[in-house]
Amino acid sequence: MLAKGLTLQYGILKRSVFLGARNYSSPASITVTTHAKPTSVRWFYATDIPNTKPHHPTYKLVKRPAKFLPFTREDSKRLEDSFCKLSKESNKETSKYRHVNVNEDGLFSADLVTKIIKPTYWIGPTYEIRRGIWFLDENQPLPDLLSEQVEENYRRYRPDHFLGEALEKGEKHQIPPIQLKSEKDVYESKLKNGVKRRWPFKEFDDLSDAPKILQFKSDNLALLVNKGQLLPQLILENLAGYSNSVFGLYTITRGYEEKMNRSNEMLNKRGKSSSDIDKKSEADNKLGRMQNLAGEDKKKGEETDGEGDKNFLSETNHKFQNFMENDFSNASVVTENSQDREVEHLILCVHGIGQFLSSKYASVNFAHDCNHMRQLLKTEFVKKSHQFVPLAYGEEKQGEDVKFKNCKTQILPIVWRYNIDFGLNYLYNEYGKDGEYRLPKLSNLNIDAVTPLRNLTADALLDILLFYEPKFKQEILECVTESANQIYDKYLANHPSFKGKVSLIGHSLGSSIVLDILSKQPDKIPTGTDFNAKEHLKFDVENFFSLGSPNGVFKFLERKNLYPRSFRKKMETTDKTDHKLGSESAGTAVYPKVNNLYNIFYATDLVAYRVEPLIHTSMSKVKPKNIRPISEENIITSKIKDMSKSSSDILSNKVVRTIVENTVTWQGSVSTANLFNGKESIIDTNNLVKDLMFGLNKNGRVDYVLPQGMFDIDMINAVYSHIQYFDDAAVADLILNELWRKPTPNRDVIGVPNIAPNQSNPDQGLP
Repeated sequence: MLAKGLTLQYGILKRSVFLGARNYSSPASITVTTHAKPTSVRWFYATDIPNTKPHHPTYKLVKRPAKFLPFTREDSKRLEDSFCKLSKESNKETSKYRHVNVNEDGLFSADLVTKIIKPTYWIGPTYEIRRGIWFLDENQPLPDLLSEQVEENYRRYRPDHFLGEALEKGEKHQIPPIQLKSEKDVYESKLKNGVKRRWPFKEFDDLSDAPKILQFKSDNLALLVNKGQLLPQLILENLAGYSNSVFGLYTITRGYEEKMNRSNEMLNKRGKSSSDIDKKSEADNKLGRMQNLAGEDKKKGEETDGEGDKNFLSETNHKFQNFMENDFSNASVVTENSQDREVEHLILCVHGIGQFLSSKYASVNFAHDCNHMRQLLKTEFVKKSHQFVPLAYGEEKQGEDVKFKNCKTQILPIVWRYNIDFGLNYLYNEYGKDGEYRLPKLSNLNIDAVTPLRNLTADALLDILLFYEPKFKQEILECVTESANQIYDKYLANHPSFKGKVSLIGHSLGSSIVLDILSKQPDKIPTGTDFNAKEHLKFDVENFFSLGSPNGVFKFLERKNLYPRSFRKKMETTDKTDHKLGSESAGTAVYPKVNNLYNIFYATDLVAYRVEPLIHTSMSKVKPKNIRPISEENIITSKIKDMSKSSSDILSNKVVRTIVENTVTWQGSVSTANLFNGKESIIDTNNLVKDLMFGLNKNGRVDYVLPQGMFDIDMINAVYSHIQYFDDAAVADLILNELWRKPTPNRDVIGVPNIAPNQSNPDQGLP
């Protein structure tokens, strides 16, 4: 009788119909109370077109995203569980079910109210997420505002139960076409803060902009046809399973088909490891950043037509898409990527100069650099497990247990430049007697020649000038300190069981910022009203890894030494004539509050300087500590042997020859391997030097030089070396090694004497 009642309501379809001639969206006279057939719900996130871009105030959505990747089953289940609970909440805006951390290490947060995904710990592009119930071709989820209408009518008219059932006269029961609102109309009908919302997309999209007619064809198949489209029923029958936006016809399927998206899921689960990345391509890409930035700036200045803007927008979106798809593994259930994995070391990274350029060029992206370093730490830990597993888990922890794939480290970026209000168009709030601004804009001082290159240089090098202008330096230090505290608080909120140690990485100018912040920290973390979030760190710092740092020359120009924190009280109380501890006051040195300081650099990095001679001048007679590559188990892999061949014509270059002569002994022919020659031995030093060196590092050494084999010795690669640290496995290996390395049992300073060219005896000891 129920089927017969529905027949009276709907009638029998004619041979052909004019879609849109009648509105069938009114409620059925007979309500089907049985539950509709359950289906597999899968959540997706877009990767090709961001909803918003950080620090791009002119960015506007042009068209809908077309590339969606599925969340893992585990993340999707958690999203669906939270979504169902959220739907029952009266105040969804403040509900605890609104935000769900997803993807690798929970590094992204999905907002179930706004339906977007964004980075959890840093500011980055936001992307649309969809609750996949009905799907277009290739398992691409139907937009939510359409999918919800289709599913509502599916549950109302129950094609899974009645469609195709036999009637009294031998006819087959069919459901008439149902009119749906366009996604655009539904979106604009919903109010936001009492104001009607405007459809954000500029380009016309047939699927979203045109009202649709829905026709169910089976229990899991339906057609969406543009309203007003005249199509014979016979054609509709034959076009089931076919989609064409030109004809305004779309076939949609209910339920996620696991087999169709297996390749995408495997890609998500694997992600891009360090071994998957073509090193040459990565190098070429980074060199291309430097070589093309000025050209991009010029191109942006010249393109005033809409087509040029569209091309540039497409290019930057593509770069963001590569970051989104390749920077993260989506296998959140895998031990090494789980957001609930054990972490013993949280590492916060501070960028150097030039990050302000990312508001203009998508290729300048510090978060991407940190993401790549995170992958390096994870893959190197697994590849060289014979070295790192005993350190991280104890000597007795061996074997193939999957839990030993967890490197127990997390690395997160601190991006500070956008919070400092200074640029080419900055105006000091100072006025002359005539009421006009007393000082011009920096752009007014520019010479009208090679303007794009000047603007590029200003955007990058202004950061250094800002750091040594007292007002802006204070702003920078406060901004980084406050950001570090905010990230730390957020990490603890998401991982309340975290009891590990915190380390800092500073790259280039970022290392100078970190050193100054650590030097300003009190011996004990203040509490209560004495604590200032812009001045005091909420955590103690175990290790400070300084990469490509100019600290050596900066502190030299300030006429300051670098001493352990334990020496500060000694310097404050000592007699100024006590030459054992120095003839000046405590103000002639910096005393960073950190247990271990590492100054890591490439010999060809033009920005980097040593700091050990600032600790004690006798250390200038000792070469930096040479970082030896860690080979994979049972595989002889030496970067120096593989990549240290230098062509004679490169080394004959006068400029290069000068650089090399000032780096190592020139003996007529220099290979890259010669940069690291010499045998380590115990350096004859007094107790003061030992106290200083071991007070700053458990190994008794602070300067560490990286293998140079992967760089040819020329000027271009010398510049390139400064931006290579986050892509080098040797850096990741050093960090992993030092996080768990035990302090040196003796107090001998180990190193290679720095023999001058005119010294005849290479084995002569230090004077």
